Amino acid sequence: MKKFIKRLVSFAGLLGMYFLIIAVCTSVYACYNSSIYRLDPSVKTLFAGDSHIEQAIDDRLLPNCKNIGRSAETYLFTFYKLKKILSRNPGISAVNLGIGCHNFSAKVNHEFTDGRYAATISPAYFYALPAAQQLDVLKWNVAELPLFFRNILKSWAMPAITGGKFPIVGGYPTKAIATTVSEKEVGKRIAFQYFNSGKISRFSTVDLQYLDSIIFLCRSRNIKLSLFSTPVHSSYHSKVPNAYQSKLKTVIMKCRIAYTDFSTLALTDDCYLPDGDHLSAKGVKLLAYEIKKINP
Repeated sequence: MKKFIKRLVSFAGLLGMYFLIIAVCTSVYACYNSSIYRLDPSVKTLFAGDSHIEQAIDDRLLPNCKNIGRSAETYLFTFYKLKKILSRNPGISAVNLGIGCHNFSAKVNHEFTDGRYAATISPAYFYALPAAQQLDVLKWNVAELPLFFRNILKSWAMPAITGGKFPIVGGYPTKAIATTVSEKEVGKRIAFQYFNSGKISRFSTVDLQYLDSIIFLCRSRNIKLSLFSTPVHSSYHSKVPNAYQSKLKTVIMKCRIAYTDFSTLALTDDCYLPDGDHLSAKGVKLLAYEIKKINP
């Protein structure tokens, strides 16, 4: 029995060393390989944000634009990602940042940053973060370290080895989805984003802080920053708590920067995914047409 335990401990030690070596090598690669964040020189405008941007902007339909949106990306992660991308792509002159009522929900921020989905989401940004922020991320994921490190390998080591795409860059999904809105799914979405144990969730001070940081970053680099709201279904829009709708208006007024609002764009039910909060393939094409109308 003692021999078995010793072998088990030795195996665990060797496995730990293996992961440590990979982590160190990946860290060095991520820190010094600027090509991770380098975009095509023709790109002049970025669309940044979470899944609302990721699934709404097909940059193949918009010349000189690049969608870097990524599902569940809070403003904290958007800020550090933008720092990396802007520093390595001097030709970028404009950023359209996704904004919506959900962006200021403390519940959403917690779930995606240091809550139950953190070990799945945060690894993709780990090596783009400064050391102090990396330590915070490790603390947030201490209960899920095996899953966290597995996703570190998936997000950084595997693309480095295979030459594949690094998830942090984001972008429009390659698979187009044809579907329609569902009242049941709309209700689930509203509950997830805005309610905690039946009560309206408080506002996220972290997201407000990093929104300010993104604004300052773009101004310091003389980059035109615009806020951009993607379409949502009327059923979804009507269910968003008034407090959040008022908060969004207040934040936009305080920012004092350009704002393009497509949230109430008239679209049919089949232009949305079931949650009414994201666009289907049909909706994406129609939104691109509308964008071209104001930015020919």
